[in-house]
Amino acid sequence: MRRLTVYLLAAGLLAGNAAADGTPSTAETAASFPDERSAIADALLGQGVLVDGRLLTHLSHVCNLTIGEGAYPVLDVRELVRGAVTPRGQSRIVVIDPEFALMQSFEYGQARPLFCDGNRLFLNGDLAVDNIGPEGNVLEFSAPEAAPSVTSMEANDFPAPEIGTPDFRLQ
Repeated sequence: MRRLTVYLLAAGLLAGNAAADGTPSTAETAASFPDERSAIADALLGQGVLVDGRLLTHLSHVCNLTIGEGAYPVLDVRELVRGAVTPRGQSRIVVIDPEFALMQSFEYGQARPLFCDGNRLFLNGDLAVDNIGPEGNVLEFSAPEAAPSVTSMEANDFPAPEIGTPDFRLQ
């Protein structure tokens, strides 16, 4: 599976952008990486999806959902709270449109996004959308801004992802 994974802490430190405590802010880190990733991070920061007071440690493009005629990138985002004695933060699955506008965002604990198959997003673990039941590991989207339906599927029954298809490239 092709994933664009960015460890933003290292990117920000290499660029020399550091906050008072020696770690880069989300805005400083976003400015330090190239091209499309920077544009995505800037767009998410401008829409309030990313919080500038937190430390952005992970931003990856997982796959593209096909909803209707459109392709909607799915992102995996992890931010840490600054100054915490033990690392704690927020992990989110973020669905954006091709112009990087936020369509949906879901907080998760352990249910990381794995891959897309058409309009379905497969997860490694169970997730309840907006913490309202039911829980499941497959999110099916009928419209970009509508809440997805949630179902459970045995991981051995997941369809095999097709590597190299448009689902694995940012469009």
